[in-house]
Amino acid sequence: SITMLMVRRTPSYSLVTFYVRRSIAQFRNLTSETKNGDHEHPTKALDAKDCNFVYEICRITRTKPRWEDTLLSQYPSFNFKDPSFFLLYLKHQNNAFLSLRFFHWLCSSCGFSPDQSSCNVLFQVLVDAGAGKLAKSLLDSPGFTPEPASLEGYIQCLSGAGMVEDAVDMLKRVVFCPSVATWNASLLGCLRARRTDLVWTLYEQMMESGVVASINVETVG
Repeated sequence: SITMLMVRRTPSYSLVTFYVRRSIAQFRNLTSETKNGDHEHPTKALDAKDCNFVYEICRITRTKPRWEDTLLSQYPSFNFKDPSFFLLYLKHQNNAFLSLRFFHWLCSSCGFSPDQSSCNVLFQVLVDAGAGKLAKSLLDSPGFTPEPASLEGYIQCLSGAGMVEDAVDMLKRVVFCPSVATWNASLLGCLRARRTDLVWTLYEQMMESGVVASINVETVG
């Protein structure tokens, strides 16, 4: 057995809050159309503090099964590819899977080019939801480099889900020294998966990194 200091990971919302607050300052002069019965009519420009339109889009994407086919025709004048709008959508949707679905729709149908902030927040949302496989898909986004805190959460998420090879591979690729909690989560994941070979690989990496943990080496393997 391996004795380890285990640290409980709680969802991190500071990154989301930071980017959303920054986006609010940029979210100006957006226009939209709302539906009134069978008739559509333009409304006044949205103010940065008026999130009614964001709430409406969240409601549509949450309750209508094939909203991808109608959303652009329902609001033809709205600039859906504005990154600031997407950050506000992420804040109010509270559903990681719907947020990723909306993200893919924006990219494929609206010409949305995700920036670092958008990818960072969505990545963190997926990690907090325990969706390691879905978060992994974002790593292929051009120019996207997750924040260190998000990467640590991602590694812990992979380890907890049994994706230990992915977790070990990511630990080899990070350019910072992960916390003891992240190392321990990965070690525990490898033990649960009965991957003693990876346990030793991680242990050697920890020693090379100068990480101190409470580990009884004689009982490993």
